[in-house]
Amino acid sequence: MENITEQLIDPPTQLIELAKHSLSYNDFEARWQIAYGLGEFTDYEEEVKLFFKKFIFDEVEYVRRRASFFV
Repeated sequence: MENITEQLIDPPTQLIELAKHSLSYNDFEARWQIAYGLGEFTDYEEEVKLFFKKFIFDEVEYVRRRASFFV
């Protein structure tokens, strides 16, 4: 999955589109990896911050921790 995440970071618009839907994914493994991928962006700061604000309230602690690294 890390390889897929790395490929989605470039171009960033793909991961941002995926992130819009990932908040409701049942699989927490997917959610934390999306949060990790978003944390790798240096651009799109405001849009990415909005996602992190939602990820830090995730029901799964690991997702919250991954998102908190970048908030």
